[in-house]
Amino acid sequence: MISSGDPSRFKMLMEMARQILVEKWGLLLQRGGRSLYGVTEADKQAVADFYADEFLMALISIVDLGIELIRFDGQTTWLGFVVELLVGAFDASSESEHLQAVNHAGDLSVPFARPTYEVYLGARLLATYALPAIGRGKHLACSFAR
Repeated sequence: MISSGDPSRFKMLMEMARQILVEKWGLLLQRGGRSLYGVTEADKQAVADFYADEFLMALISIVDLGIELIRFDGQTTWLGFVVELLVGAFDASSESEHLQAVNHAGDLSVPFARPTYEVYLGARLLATYALPAIGRGKHLACSFAR
């Protein structure tokens, strides 16, 4: 996909990841209609399952895509889309009131700061990996402005 430079395939992949990392995760963490003090075992299990089975897998895939874009001198605008997705996932993960309530309802399912920290680590990894490329004159700095 990187070598072909096909933007439609790349955008489709980004939207699929955004649906998981931002939209579904954000909906799961919203308080909408839920009592912060009435967390059920089903709520706890849904958060834990989604985090392990979907959120982390999508996050790892997007960070890996960013690394490949840097390694193979992919389009910097594509790297900017990856960074924007990570920013959106960070914002969605920081809405953690429901996740805190889930954790206060018994055993920890997902530590409330963990998803946000995982996104931060992914973004930090990309920024660190891009430093040598920036030093070689690549114009990646605009991708990491946020």
